[in-house]
Amino acid sequence: MGTRIAFLAALIFVAGVNAAQEPEPFPLPREAKEKQEAELLPLPREVPGQDTLPAPRVLGPMPFFPYAPPDPPPQFGRRDVWQYFSVNSRGQFVPRVVYGPHGAYYLYNGRPFPYTTTQPQLWDKTVGGN
Repeated sequence: MGTRIAFLAALIFVAGVNAAQEPEPFPLPREAKEKQEAELLPLPREVPGQDTLPAPRVLGPMPFFPYAPPDPPPQFGRRDVWQYFSVNSRGQFVPRVVYGPHGAYYLYNGRPFPYTTTQPQLWDKTVGGN
């Protein structure tokens, strides 16, 4: 055990001595050994006529959208057409009629329904449209 401690102490001492010494300078090429100062570069040459910038271009009018485009129309299924029909007193499907404040009208196209007073059996006033 004593030899191990002595060996580790010797390694630490040698490492400390080596760390305290200044590192060797990096070897330089022959040209740099002769000339240790920085090389001065020549000034850039001026090209006549290149000092001015070209005239700015005028851009055309940009498109302006003051509002978002409308949403696409809704997609209807195959069975959605049946909401415009109702069953009459004989069990047949007939176009649905809506009784509104300005008169009765067909729901599927908005045309007026003229028979509210002359033929009241064609539609059911209590349901609100038939």
